[in-house]
Amino acid sequence: MKIVGISGSKGKTTIAYLLHLYLDSINKSNLLYSSLDFEIAVPNNVRLNAILEEAKEKNVEYLILEINEEYIDKIDKNVFDYKVLTNVSVITEKEKYNEYKNKLLSFYDNTSINVLCYSPEIEKEEYLNFIGRIQNKTLFGSSYDTSVYEIDKNLFYSLIFNNNEQVDNINEIKFYILSEGRELLIKSKMMFDFSAYNINCLYALINTLKIYKEEVFIKAIDSPVIPGRCEKIIFRDRTILITLSIVDILESLYNYKEHGYINNIILVIGSIGIGHDTWSEEFNTKEQEVKLSRAREYACSYASNYCDYIYLTSSDPASTDPLKIANEMETYLIESKFYKTKIEINREKAIEDAIIDSNAGDVIIISGRGNRSKYVKNNIEYNFSDYQLIQRAIKKIGK
Repeated sequence: MKIVGISGSKGKTTIAYLLHLYLDSINKSNLLYSSLDFEIAVPNNVRLNAILEEAKEKNVEYLILEINEEYIDKIDKNVFDYKVLTNVSVITEKEKYNEYKNKLLSFYDNTSINVLCYSPEIEKEEYLNFIGRIQNKTLFGSSYDTSVYEIDKNLFYSLIFNNNEQVDNINEIKFYILSEGRELLIKSKMMFDFSAYNINCLYALINTLKIYKEEVFIKAIDSPVIPGRCEKIIFRDRTILITLSIVDILESLYNYKEHGYINNIILVIGSIGIGHDTWSEEFNTKEQEVKLSRAREYACSYASNYCDYIYLTSSDPASTDPLKIANEMETYLIESKFYKTKIEINREKAIEDAIIDSNAGDVIIISGRGNRSKYVKNNIEYNFSDYQLIQRAIKKIGK
């Protein structure tokens, strides 16, 4: 059994799932543990050991584990045969970035084979020193980064480039992978330019695993559906996106709008609360409440720069009053001088209203829950996903 650990600031879930789909396509038995099914897939060694036992009992060839960067120091890093670094971004408070970055990079060492991105957010010499210490590695990146940051292209197994053309639009992405002296044209119905980076990571990974089959790879990345991660539904010439996070996505959509690919950007957003009696203690603390409030403020400030209209609704409020959360978020939007909002606490009704009130060419983003199937309110769990709510709304609205 080969054990693959995938960590990084962003893209972990997407790459883990793409690898799972690819392995299925070439009839390789595999087991996937990611945030698609768990809030934190591998929080500690107790869970890690249980997963390892399960994988051995099922006699799988590959075990794929998404490793949250916050829990790296709580697990045994030596059990992995392969470790993947998707990227390194500033996704925490700036004053905590160095601590976060060092913890993330500590996952990668010479006990395994490493598939590593080039990360321009880290100071050049520091990053070159980091990858220089690691012997067994495959590097992937972007020709843009190697040019701007003056990095030797010969260090890399694969690079993406686009001949100065735009990589993405609302319908597809198109770019090239340069690897071992050959150029491979990539087309995919995935959205946004960061998807090109994720595809390049998959390419480098399956080549490192020595399981690359070009026809299967091209087919696997053509139109993958990753539950709750930019999952796209077309209805009445509107694009409805289900996503967990809005960061980067809204900027890309705004770019599409400026190029005339789409019309309005409509966001349906909520925020989780605290106080559910079956959640881990760390998700129910006062510290977590402050952390969530900061995240709401950041999200609202960010969204105000790119959206045309925002619906504020509920999203796993637990024991917190969802109206209190929505009012707090509206205050942050008003502080950012954004006034085109509507509070509709009933999530299904908010989604329905957003679709009804939209026009052809608009994009509606349903954010915050991804593919979660459990909705938590007042210590009661309800079974539904955003995908189900959208389908119900579409059926109700009719063709």
